[in-house]
Amino acid sequence: MPRIIPIVESDGDMEAVPLLIRRTLHQNELWHREVGTPKKARNMAVFGQRAADFLRYARREKDCAAILVVLDLDDGCPAHVARQLADQVRGLHTDVPVAIVLAHREYES
Repeated sequence: MPRIIPIVESDGDMEAVPLLIRRTLHQNELWHREVGTPKKARNMAVFGQRAADFLRYARREKDCAAILVVLDLDDGCPAHVARQLADQVRGLHTDVPVAIVLAHREYES
């Protein structure tokens, strides 16, 4: 079955993000998708420096159909930073869709 593979920052996100994805899939009656094992990026700086490695690692997960990157944005403009990361990821020419979500500090909690 096709899987969405999360890339997250913290141990808490390793549990919370897959649960949130499963709930969203269930609420939208998308029974034909599963959530794979999350990959831990540690923080945005590390992901930015090693995006190709993280995406390649996620892509190796069995039945990977999409990758969801969920990172905390402590400072900066989410729209600007997301655009930069999206451009970087787009340049890697992945063969599966990649979505980037930045949790801004004002809206976390």
